[in-house]
Amino acid sequence: MSLDGAVVNLASWAGNVMMPTMAGAFFAGAVYRYSKGGQFEHLLYGGFASLMCSGCYAHLRDLCRMPDRQVRTAIGRR
Repeated sequence: MSLDGAVVNLASWAGNVMMPTMAGAFFAGAVYRYSKGGQFEHLLYGGFASLMCSGCYAHLRDLCRMPDRQVRTAIGRR
């Protein structure tokens, strides 16, 4: 196994598995803090940031798999 393959697998695992799992943990923590009357905003923001990171990874992965012509159309260049 090459180092390139290991890095790609690690990035895939982090983007597809860990970020949504962390988002769920952040949201659960926010609900718990809200139910106890504490400050929950930071945990809520952390959950949204984790979901955005996962979504950006998925979008970039799909963008890299497109042919060059479709990529230019997807980003708005002709």
